[in-house]
Amino acid sequence: MDNVDEKLTIFNEIFLNTLDKHAPVKTIKVRGKSCPFITPEIKASMIKRDQLHSLFRKTRDHYDWLKFREARNFTKTALVNAQKEYVLKEVQQHRNNTGSLWKVIKENIAYRERESVVYSKEPKLVAEEFNHFFSTIGVNAAKKASTLIQDPSVYLARNLSDVNRTDNSYPEENYRFSFTPVSCSEIRNIILAMPSNKSPGKDKVSMRVIKHSLPVILGPLTDIINCSLSSSSFPIAWKEAEVIPLLKDGNHEEASNNRPLSLLTFLSKICEKVALNQFGSYLMKNKKLSTHQSGNKKHHSCETLNLLTGDTIPPWMGNCIYTNDLPSSVHHSKLESYVDDSKLLLSFTVANVDCLKQQLEEDLYLIANSCSENELLINPGKTKYMLIGTRQNLQQLPVDMTINFLNETITPVSFAKDLGMTIDSYLTYDQHITILVSSCMNSLCQISRVKKCFDKEALTLIVSALVMNKMFYVSTVWSNTSSTNIKKLQL
Repeated sequence: MDNVDEKLTIFNEIFLNTLDKHAPVKTIKVRGKSCPFITPEIKASMIKRDQLHSLFRKTRDHYDWLKFREARNFTKTALVNAQKEYVLKEVQQHRNNTGSLWKVIKENIAYRERESVVYSKEPKLVAEEFNHFFSTIGVNAAKKASTLIQDPSVYLARNLSDVNRTDNSYPEENYRFSFTPVSCSEIRNIILAMPSNKSPGKDKVSMRVIKHSLPVILGPLTDIINCSLSSSSFPIAWKEAEVIPLLKDGNHEEASNNRPLSLLTFLSKICEKVALNQFGSYLMKNKKLSTHQSGNKKHHSCETLNLLTGDTIPPWMGNCIYTNDLPSSVHHSKLESYVDDSKLLLSFTVANVDCLKQQLEEDLYLIANSCSENELLINPGKTKYMLIGTRQNLQQLPVDMTINFLNETITPVSFAKDLGMTIDSYLTYDQHITILVSSCMNSLCQISRVKKCFDKEALTLIVSALVMNKMFYVSTVWSNTSSTNIKKLQL
């Protein structure tokens, strides 16, 4: 049998039926947050406290109030001490297991609970509307992008005779890439390396179940994956996902205001991991990845991207394009990317500011043209444009520094947020420091409420993770800020 879909159908039928028979999925109702540290003695004390409170509300007698207050304080102290002893015991028990330790920490640190979403329409209608939007957004974006090639403002870029469209940074391709069969041991290593606490997909089969079933399913699963690789066909069942909408901003009932979170089956992720390992090795070995891309690469991060671009005078493009060959499409500027966030950088002096707009718009047209040819959609409404320099130099610039991009006028902004860092036109980082201090203080307040429940070593770990990591994030970029801002960070 060479049809991968037929193989997967037979596998799922046997595997899922066996699980339904011997390990069926059960729905349980969680009534509230569990408090395992509450002992029978504390429960009795709580009952007595409530009884005394009820008595005082009836009599309003001062003597009854004193008895209730004494019982209340005793119960509160007992609860605090019991919780502290329980948490300390849990921390000591899971100290060598990072995942379990952080589970204990998160259970005791108060986070703002996400509000439950209520829809005015029938749930089924909302689900169908969201499903239609999320499933067609890619096709609609490709159609819209392809129409841009007919737009005169984009067509201009196709006739620029002085533009060199050749990218010489990549070597000639010596051979075609092709997938190779994988062994059972490779599949086993991939499965064992995957975390067991992630949410399952549509089939509700968790990674923990897959790991326990590995001795039985390893052979058939390896055969299905090899069949998928050899036939260049990804099973249809593995393309289905359970989608959870996450609100970005605005009205939660509008599908366009939500970001889809797709929960795929773990079996599909195993196959994807195999393909990623082989294709990633090919790209790295043959140096096919652009040197201007900092996302999803070893030894690269948001910080390396900002270090590359921190000393350049840019017009800013955020949330723009994800494509490996895009940097070769521009002529005057330099393009740096982190996954699908791209910056178009162009240095200039006050003396040649007249050429800036022409060169910038020309490169923007080239980018739009390249994206249109590859059915990638650019949203000029989300494109941000910033002029960075000293106060004296920026004051010498003309009042009108707007640029035109895809028939829209883009005005320079005074600050913009990029990859978690807020950058302003003067590179003072004042707003970034203000936001950073507020976020750190909020975390410290949360930690302060439960500090009695943790020992010194655990508190050091919590502060390091929830506070110091925020302060160290891209600190090499903003560390040259003013002494006033540095003082704000000295806790």
